[in-house]
Amino acid sequence: RGMTFLELRHFIHKRIKSSMPVEYVSFVLQSPAQFDVFVYGIVKSPGIVTVNPLQRVWDAIAEAKGLKTMGSYRHVLLYRDKKIQKLDLIKFSLNAQLDQNPLLEPGDKIFVPLAQIIANISGRVQYPGQYQLLPGETLKDLITYAGGVTAGAILDDIEITRISNMTNVSELHVNFKTNPDIKIKNYDTVKIKSAFNNTMMIMIEGALYGKPTTFKEPIKIPTKPILLNIPYIPGLTLLQLLKDLGGPTPFADASKDRKSVV
Repeated sequence: RGMTFLELRHFIHKRIKSSMPVEYVSFVLQSPAQFDVFVYGIVKSPGIVTVNPLQRVWDAIAEAKGLKTMGSYRHVLLYRDKKIQKLDLIKFSLNAQLDQNPLLEPGDKIFVPLAQIIANISGRVQYPGQYQLLPGETLKDLITYAGGVTAGAILDDIEITRISNMTNVSELHVNFKTNPDIKIKNYDTVKIKSAFNNTMMIMIEGALYGKPTTFKEPIKIPTKPILLNIPYIPGLTLLQLLKDLGGPTPFADASKDRKSVV
């Protein structure tokens, strides 16, 4: 009890070698022991879930069918041995901080509270969507959680729509370059506009996949030419454009490539 797998293996090796003349001992974990932990709060299926010591807090929450809409992954409480640990699971997912998503132990109780601040971000960011923030966190934090801005983002005029007292709606225009630390409030909606709106377009037609491909899994090959209009970005090359569209399909004939200039 209290030993890690490596510590236990070393202990067993030492005991065996001290009692019999052997050079090599194999010690393999065939099946981890299972035990129950209790998950409650704003989860879809609160109650007792069965886990093993190789699983972590987030795995137990997943066994409880995950979070409800307003469940917080930023302020999870772990009750263990009459102590309370406050866990911020986003620090585990973004920065691999293992102490924010510890391994489970028998008797653990996990409480998921209501989220304190929920904000939406759209536009020119890597991962638009809904995010939870802690009190005091800022526009800079929200953009970081959304994976950062993408090419063409207008940073000197970010729109923040804010609801006050559930009735009054106001719109703020923020220059991120000079004021990145403006605090985000509950139900804020942030929009990062694109510099490519109403810009020149590039039309590309032919035997292309139409989207980036990794070929790590089966993909349907288009049998007909596609026609797309792509916003022009200064410095964009033909090679980069083809890469962004998945490249030519097996039906492409590079010897008949045509380029038009208007």
